[in-house]
Amino acid sequence: TAKAVSDTLAAQLDAFRAKTATTIPELAGVTPDQAEKLQALGYVASDTTKPEAKAGTTTGTDPKTKIEVANLLHDAMFDIEDARYQQAVPRLERVLAEQPEMPVAEMQLGVAEARLNNYEKALPHLQKAVQLIPDSGMGHYELGLALFETGDWKSAAPQFEAAVARAPRWADAHFSLAAVYARIDRVPEAMTELDTALGLSPDHYRANLLRGRILSLEKNPDQALPNLQKAAKIQPDSVEAHFFLGDCYAQLGRQDEAKREHAEADRLKSARTAQ
Repeated sequence: TAKAVSDTLAAQLDAFRAKTATTIPELAGVTPDQAEKLQALGYVASDTTKPEAKAGTTTGTDPKTKIEVANLLHDAMFDIEDARYQQAVPRLERVLAEQPEMPVAEMQLGVAEARLNNYEKALPHLQKAVQLIPDSGMGHYELGLALFETGDWKSAAPQFEAAVARAPRWADAHFSLAAVYARIDRVPEAMTELDTALGLSPDHYRANLLRGRILSLEKNPDQALPNLQKAAKIQPDSVEAHFFLGDCYAQLGRQDEAKREHAEADRLKSARTAQ
């Protein structure tokens, strides 16, 4: 059963990587003359930076350079918000060339590389961001996503655990942790996290789908059925939802409904292939 659960996750979690587009909206309105915004952007040293930086080694930087860096970061963040990741990467690289280890720039560059599926390039920047701002739930979450995509599921788990600890009412974080737990054969803990996610967001498509599929694979179709029915209702164009629902109906001996759902899954799959 554990292997079957693990095998089904690969197909179900394709949308995982693109689910969360990271932006920091409170910084979107930064203007060059706002010195306090430069500090918020991570340009001026904070308590999380190196001791020598706190002593003031960056304070002699040319104000014009500070403005250019702030503008570059500002533009790059808008690029990421609008999914222009290719344009964001060189801007963020220039920011970090001028100001190494700027936490926000490290985070945003890691996110941009991850959205481009360059996970190996994303990892060092996300790891640095977490090192510089260890209390950032989003930092741990993004690092967990990148580790998941490289296949390092065991290392992803503590990152999602840290994200959940810092944002306990974030349904997506609970789902992501559940997905990793299921992948590393910690199914009971996965179910606990899925229950938490659905308690926070009852119409969470992926949580309903995964919870229903796990229960179906564990030969509990009666319990699986409500989750799979809801998943198919929430996303009626989902091949997986209709296929898994069909499997569940078959387990329950409801063959007509099973055939109907499998036929719908086949229709949707064919339509998707034709596009």
